[in-house]
Amino acid sequence: MKENLRVRVGAVVLALATLAAVTYGWLNFRQRSEFDLVDDGVAWSTVRQVSKHGAGSDSPAAGAGIRPVIFS
Repeated sequence: MKENLRVRVGAVVLALATLAAVTYGWLNFRQRSEFDLVDDGVAWSTVRQVSKHGAGSDSPAAGAGIRPVIFS
């Protein structure tokens, strides 16, 4: 009788642990699907050196003093 109870308790604990793992996995996928990348308002590119292509005058980059770089 005790062995049967031990097996049942073990099965319930395993089922609850599995349910918790599935729930946390689902929450993780949901959070990752709603994640937004940070935008500084600048289109960056790398050719030989890093440069920026056009930042709006009201963008965070313009507020930080980043200006276009012209290579010749």
